[in-house]
Amino acid sequence: RCKVSGLSQLHDWPSLWSFFASARRPPLGPAAFAEACLAHGAPEQAARYAALLPAAQAVPLLLRAEDVAAARAVAARHRDKAPELLAMVDAHGGAERRNAS
Repeated sequence: RCKVSGLSQLHDWPSLWSFFASARRPPLGPAAFAEACLAHGAPEQAARYAALLPAAQAVPLLLRAEDVAAARAVAARHRDKAPELLAMVDAHGGAERRNAS
């Protein structure tokens, strides 16, 4: 956790990704890396880790990162098994943004 926190505080995103990718089994899951990115103002970096999460974790994380389009895409791919994910995106304001496009 210390290394993840330190690299994210330094905004050393390439080193953080390398640390995550180089470990055969990272000491923390992708959610911890994504949370560190969000905590330090890098939502676009958090989205990289969100892609490695199950849909039920990825959608809320992407919404917190304000990446509604990516959240909607993940939710749409899983609409048969988890229809609540699309509802979550819509409740976040995804429907208004989709209709505005």
